[in-house]
Amino acid sequence: MHRIVRTVLSIAPRTALVLALVGATTASADTLQVSQWGLGYPTINDAIDDALDGDTIAVEIGIYNEDVDFDGKNLTVISVSGPEVTTILGNSMAVRIDSGENPDAVLDGFTISSYGSYGLYVNAASPTVQYCTVADVSGYATYVSGGGSVTFLENVYEDNSYTY
Repeated sequence: MHRIVRTVLSIAPRTALVLALVGATTASADTLQVSQWGLGYPTINDAIDDALDGDTIAVEIGIYNEDVDFDGKNLTVISVSGPEVTTILGNSMAVRIDSGENPDAVLDGFTISSYGSYGLYVNAASPTVQYCTVADVSGYATYVSGGGSVTFLENVYEDNSYTY
């Protein structure tokens, strides 16, 4: 499977001139696609495994039965079509961010649900969680501990057992 789906260069014009003059190469961020219909990666974790800091993982419509772990990477995991049609359904910790991730680790636009202990588990990290719906979690909807400073923007909580 190819890692690069789309390359985005993000450099200022002045920086581009300097790099061109010294013959340096530019860094780029990749967009990795996740789809249950055979386009790109079959699971979010498969894409995270191949992703590098700064990459974006674009997730197509579907219910993803997996416990997603950012694995210490500062990347954006975004639903292409929003929480109404894109769900992470976990068995233990639906989304785990606990390896020192910073605000550049972004979760955007999912419904997060879990049969297990946690919907969203954050420990010793400072991610950004935005435009998500955390619903029907049998344990803690959101659990944050161990320092860090989580940024929550425009999230909705529905029918959960606990929020901590």
